[in-house]
Amino acid sequence: MQKSPSYSVMVDEVSDNRTIKHPAPCKAPLTIKQAKHHRWLSHNQAVASIVRSYQAIVVDLETSNISSDPVGNGILKSLKDPTTLRCLLLLADTLPHLCTVSLLFQRRDVNLGMVKSTMDKTLKTLQIRKTQDGPWLLKEQQIAASINITTEPKADFNTKVRTPFLDQLIDNVTARFTDSDIIDQLSIIDLNGTDTLPSLYGFTELYTLADHFSMQPEDLQTQWQDFLQLVDSMSTQERSVTQLLKLLHTSDCGLQEMYPLVHQLYAITATLPLSTAEVERVFSQVKIIKTSHRSNLKTTTLNRLLNIKLNCNSILFDTLLDKVTNQFFQKKDRRLLQFTQ
Repeated sequence: MQKSPSYSVMVDEVSDNRTIKHPAPCKAPLTIKQAKHHRWLSHNQAVASIVRSYQAIVVDLETSNISSDPVGNGILKSLKDPTTLRCLLLLADTLPHLCTVSLLFQRRDVNLGMVKSTMDKTLKTLQIRKTQDGPWLLKEQQIAASINITTEPKADFNTKVRTPFLDQLIDNVTARFTDSDIIDQLSIIDLNGTDTLPSLYGFTELYTLADHFSMQPEDLQTQWQDFLQLVDSMSTQERSVTQLLKLLHTSDCGLQEMYPLVHQLYAITATLPLSTAEVERVFSQVKIIKTSHRSNLKTTTLNRLLNIKLNCNSILFDTLLDKVTNQFFQKKDRRLLQFTQ
C-alpha cells in the first residue's frame, strides 16, 4: 500500500507538499456556494464566519498569488464592493432571528403557545431592521476603513436592496404562518404545563376554535368542562397532548364517544406539521447512507436501508447483518479481500 500512487498523494496532501500537482486540502480551489443549497442554520453560521473574518479574508486574497485564478479575483473584487459588504452585514443582522424560528420547530415537542409569540417577535424585529441598523451594520464604517473600501450613502442601498429584501422576507414568513392565531388558541389543550385546571379554563379560546372548526360552541364547552374534571387528578406528565389522545383512544373507556369534539381538537393538534425533528433526522441519515460512492442507489434500496437504519435496534440489526451477509455470498462465488496493514 505504501508504494501505491494513491498513498503517495495522500501523504503529500497531509504534509501540504507545495511541489506536487495535487493541492493540499487547505489550498483547495476557491468556489462559491449558493445560499439556496444550505439550511438557515448553516447559512447563518457561514455568514457570521465571513463577517467576523472579513478583513482577514480580503487581506489573504490580496497577498496570495491569485493572478491566474479568475474565481479568486472575482471573489476579491466582490468583497471589495461596498454593496457586498452591506449585504453580508444585513444578512448577519437578519439570519439569527430566522434561526430562532427554525430552532423552535426542530424540537420534538413544539410548544404551541410559543409559535405566535415567536413569529410576532421575529416579524417585529424584521420591520425594525428596515429603518434601524443591527449590531453588524453599525460596524460597517469600521470594517470598510480597515480594508480601504470607500463607502457611499446608504440611501440607494436601502431603496434597492434593504427594503425590498426585508419586505419580501416578511411576506414570505407571514404567508407560511397564516394560522398562527389558531395554533395559539389550540395551545390551551396542552395541559402538561398547567398545575391547576380551573373549571372555566380555556373557555374564551374555545369560542374561536369552535367557529374555526365548525363546531357548536356550547357543546364543545360542555364536553371540555367535563373532560377537565376527568384529567384534573392526573400528573402534568400524563396530561400532554400525546398522552391525552392515547387516553381518548382507549377502547374500554369509551371516552372518544363521550367527548367527540374534544377528541377532534386533540387529533388536529397531534397531527399539526410543526416539528421538523423527524424530517431533519431522516435527511441526516440519507446523507450518511447515500454518499458519493453510493450515488447510484435506487430509491427502493435507499428506502429499505433507511427503514433499517431508523427503526432497527442493535440486536435485530446484528441478526439481519448475518443473514444478509450469508445471502450475499450465496448469490455467486466471491473472493474475500483481506486487508493487512
